[in-house]
Parts: sequence; structure tokens; C-alpha cells
Amino acid sequence: MSLSSLNSPALTSLAGITLHLVTPKLEQLALDPNLTSLSTLQWANAISYAVQFIAVSIPGRIDGEVAKQMEAEDNEMEGKKNYEKLTESTNKDESGKEYTNIGGRTLVSPAGWAFAIWGPIFLGELVFVSSQFRISNEDSIAPLLREIS
Repeated sequence: MSLSSLNSPALTSLAGITLHLVTPKLEQLALDPNLTSLSTLQWANAISYAVQFIAVSIPGRIDGEVAKQMEAEDNEMEGKKNYEKLTESTNKDESGKEYTNIGGRTLVSPAGWAFAIWGPIFLGELVFVSSQFRISNEDSIAPLLREIS
């Protein structure tokens, strides 16, 4: 199963509605120390981080498809004819360059270094997830950890 199969408006809408309805109950459950232990929340945070890390590591997202197409365009400009990897749905803009309907061309594209912010974000999440296991239920910071978890 590829990630593109999950990109359906009905599935996305259903997921959003479900999340909207379930979130208040989950928050209430997480804040009540009688219903959920701190260690359960700690493990839920760790599992969530692992799932997120794996999800962004899987190739096949839309930005990956656009990157493949741009690489093929660069190869064409260098005299290489590697068009087998392009999708069937292509168009040409005014300059004659082909682009797919997936991503197309934009007027403004951020520089590659602009995405370097994700390194500190993932590092901060990793520090939070790993350091929370040093907190016991009796620590004074446990209620705060329960709230932000």
C-alpha cells in the first residue's frame, strides 16, 4: 500500500472528523490520574514519536515524486533521456518544461536550507520523549508532564 492511496478527500475528512470528536475524550482521559497512569502517557509519547519518525522516513510522499520529476528534468537538460520514471499525466508550461499535476511549478520555492528546521524539531521531540522516563509519578513536575502529554 502506498501513501498516495491514503490521499483521498473522503478518507481525510473522515479522519479529521474522528479526530475532532475523539480529542476531548482523550484529553480528559489523559488529565485524570485515576484513569491513566503517567507511565502509560510516557509510553504513548514514545510510540507516537516512533510512528511519526517512521512515517516521514517512508519514500513515496508527494514531495518525493516532485523531486524525482525535477531530477529527470535536470538529466534531460544534461543530454540524458530518462523519461521512463515520469508519470503519464504531464503538461508543459510556457518555457516548455514538463510538470505533473501532482505538484506543478510554484512561483516561490524555499531554499533547501529552510528545511533544516526539522532537525532541531525532531531532536527536541527526542529529548522530551527520552527525558520524560526519568520522571516518576511522585515528582513535582509530574502534573505538568501529564498536561503537556
